[in-house]
Amino acid sequence: MKRFLTITLSFLVSVGACALAGEPPSFDNGFDLENGLIPANEIDHGGPGRDGIPAIDKPRFVARRVGRLRRPGC
Repeated sequence: MKRFLTITLSFLVSVGACALAGEPPSFDNGFDLENGLIPANEIDHGGPGRDGIPAIDKPRFVARRVGRLRRPGC
């Protein structure tokens, strides 16, 4: 009987913890949009998502004399 109660209690605690942990991301990202000039339903999402642009892990540094600027359109 004690084992059954322990298993039941463990199950209920784990289900409750999982239910509280899964909070979906909010639309406003923490900003107050109440008194905005543009209504929130007219704001479109655009650009890469958060952390969508990878970091440059191994940049190649060159001396100023050796480096050159790229031409527009290259």
